[in-house]
Amino acid sequence: MQFPRVVTLPQGAANPDMLAAAASSDGSLLVVGGFDGELREYNARNGFSPFSTCLNSARTAGQYLRSSISYAAFKPHGAAQQFSKAAQSGRSMLLVLGSDGDVLEYHHGSQCVVRGAKERTYADGVLTDEANQLFAAAWSPDGARYVTGGKDATPKVYDEDAKVAVRCLHDGVEDGSRGHTASIQSLRWPSPDVIVSGGWDYTVLVWDVRAARAQRRLYGPYLCGDGLDVSPDCRTLATASTRAKDQLELWDFSTFKKIATVQWPSLAPAGQPLTPFDGAPGAAAPQDTPRAQVIPEHGAAPESPSTRVADDARGDNNLFCVRYSPSGRYLAAGGSYDFRIFDMMAASPAAPASTDSPVVTPVVAGELQPGGGSPHAVFNVAWGPDSSWCAAVGARGLAKVVARD
Repeated sequence: MQFPRVVTLPQGAANPDMLAAAASSDGSLLVVGGFDGELREYNARNGFSPFSTCLNSARTAGQYLRSSISYAAFKPHGAAQQFSKAAQSGRSMLLVLGSDGDVLEYHHGSQCVVRGAKERTYADGVLTDEANQLFAAAWSPDGARYVTGGKDATPKVYDEDAKVAVRCLHDGVEDGSRGHTASIQSLRWPSPDVIVSGGWDYTVLVWDVRAARAQRRLYGPYLCGDGLDVSPDCRTLATASTRAKDQLELWDFSTFKKIATVQWPSLAPAGQPLTPFDGAPGAAAPQDTPRAQVIPEHGAAPESPSTRVADDARGDNNLFCVRYSPSGRYLAAGGSYDFRIFDMMAASPAAPASTDSPVVTPVVAGELQPGGGSPHAVFNVAWGPDSSWCAAVGARGLAKVVARD
């Protein structure tokens, strides 16, 4: 096993569901956040020992996240302006989203909220006064802009310097069509003018930021979490779908031709509870859960997996998140009952272009499984910048790091 070491991050007695994880670009910090609205930080250079809870000083000024933390992302290393000497040491700006529309830019060095605002819902061509529920974000490669996505199905591009939204990505591929038609759950910004988004409408869209409209569409992946990523060389798109079959798929990013399906168990291990969400078996998932809800058919209302009972008392092993390592060699994915790191250099060969896409079985380089560290759902992952460790966060306070020795 290439990642044999498992470190448990202390979360306190409450053990809230964890939805967000991010690593600083210099590898010194790991932050995680979730339902309790707290963002916790850990010293990645000292065995992931905990620091004081983030946003503490911001709380004294009355500027703090009042909702669940749904996403967090550090500004890219060396990008745009440096806020202070502390920023120059690599502890850069951190973008934090709240499930009720909070958008915060938090600076670690000065421990202050540089920007705090509510994102407004986009509807019928205008921004309304209603707050938008937010689930996903991504920085541009140069750190000058970022994009957010959520319930209103409209990615919004912000100018980081001006601290305002400058674009609403609404127009679809065909003239007069709409881009997304349901909640956006995952975003990536792999190159200066390209944004990738996916969500509940079984659709992945590639946007041209300059044209402010979708250029290409992939129909099929059903994302209920941070379930898409683009490889560092921008050649491959990985999607993690919330379903019992063909959960983890690889696509040619330039053509959207399916390359392969990565083998993933369809059912939970025998003896595991049906609900991966919270305490009591059979309890429904919280109504405001922005991750891991299941829509069994397109357009149907969300239902909790805890309401479904399989004949053999084993639930579907859905996937919620996927992330390439910065080196591009490894692919981490997490779901209802498993978290795995695959060595993509050791995957079985892809089939020729004239045949159907194969099912590949890469070498498992690291994992958390029931009885071995992760009996709960994994909702998000974050890689260290040198690809030597990967953090997994999820239900009931799950927060662990899988690392090399």
